[in-house]
Amino acid sequence: MRRLCAAALFWTSIYAYAYKVERQRRAYIREQVARDVETIEIIELPYKDFIWGDRFKKKYISNPEKTYALARWYGYEESKSWKYITLAEYYASHSDK
Repeated sequence: MRRLCAAALFWTSIYAYAYKVERQRRAYIREQVARDVETIEIIELPYKDFIWGDRFKKKYISNPEKTYALARWYGYEESKSWKYITLAEYYASHSDK
């Protein structure tokens, strides 16, 4: 029973933090769209060893047909480019705010 509780706590902490970063990532994309930047930075999700697929990357970035849908969702021109950044890079660039 203890192992089950430990496993549940472990996975809950992994996915809870990933969810927090996912919300942060979406807000950051919207902020960049509002500022009309040329290259949109996308924060990578943490714990790549435990989260097998980055839904955002699989669904949109690697699929050009869906990029249009993403552009419409966030309200930016399709011609914008994308760049992945780590969570550490994001925090380093936003530490003064």
